[in-house]
Amino acid sequence: MKKEARREQIINRAMEVFIKYGYKGATTAKIAEEAGISEVTLFRYFSSKKEIFLNGVKPIFLETLHTSMENTQNNSDKERIRRLLMERLAFMSDNHQLIKLILHEKELLEEHLGEDLFCTITQSFKDFIQSLNIDREKQGVILRMIMGSILSFLYLPETEEREVEKYVEQLISVIFSGETNGTE
Repeated sequence: MKKEARREQIINRAMEVFIKYGYKGATTAKIAEEAGISEVTLFRYFSSKKEIFLNGVKPIFLETLHTSMENTQNNSDKERIRRLLMERLAFMSDNHQLIKLILHEKELLEEHLGEDLFCTITQSFKDFIQSLNIDREKQGVILRMIMGSILSFLYLPETEEREVEKYVEQLISVIFSGETNGTE
C-alpha cells in the first residue's frame, strides 16, 4: 500500500477508535490494532495521537464544506441553498457520532489548530450567504437559520430523505418569501 493510502487508512480507523472511546480513551495501541499495523509502524506515519486526530478532523469539516459550497456556484440562489443544505444535512446524518466527538473536543482543536474551527466554519457560511443576491439586512438571520438547521439535525436526526427534502423546501420558502407553506 502506498504511503498516502496507508495514512488515510490509519486516519479512518483512528477516527472510528476516537468515536468509540473518545479522544482521551483512545490509545495509539488501539488505533494501530484497528488499522492492522504495529504501533511502531503507526509512529512512522504520525508523531502522536493528537496529530492523527487533527489530521482526521480538519478535512472532514472544512474541506467537505468548501467542496459543497464550490459545487453550487453555477446555480440559482435557491438551488445553491437547497443543494448546500441537502448535502450538509446528509453529512450530519452520516457523521453524527464524529461531529459530537469534535464538538466535545473543541478546546483541544482550538489549542492545536491555532484557530477556532467553528469560527472558520461560520465565516465560510457567511461568505457563502454574502455571495447570494440576498438583502444584507437579512443575511445574519439567514446565517442563523441555515447553521441552526444543520446543527438541529445532529440532535434531531431525520433519516427519511423525503422528510429532509420537505424541511429544506420549507426553509427555502421562509428565506425567500417569509412564508412556510410554499416551496417556491
